Amino acid sequence: MKILEILAKLGILRYGATAATYTSAKDRPVEFMMDGVFNAERDLVSFKGDEATRSQFCTHCGASFEEGAKFCTGCGKAR
Repeated sequence: MKILEILAKLGILRYGATAATYTSAKDRPVEFMMDGVFNAERDLVSFKGDEATRSQFCTHCGASFEEGAKFCTGCGKAR
């Protein structure tokens, strides 16, 4: 990481579209907190998983789901 990128993430050097005064870390843009992200609206993608990428195992008991199942056969909890 270059020195200018480090200074920008610390809020010391400001350039680009996200320059302002922040009162807490919650107010700071993601670009300042993550390496390699310079424009959060463009670089970060919000992923909403679909059926194909969902886990094949129950997060509660660890049993495997049968294909198309909405509930776990081991503990009965929803997928």
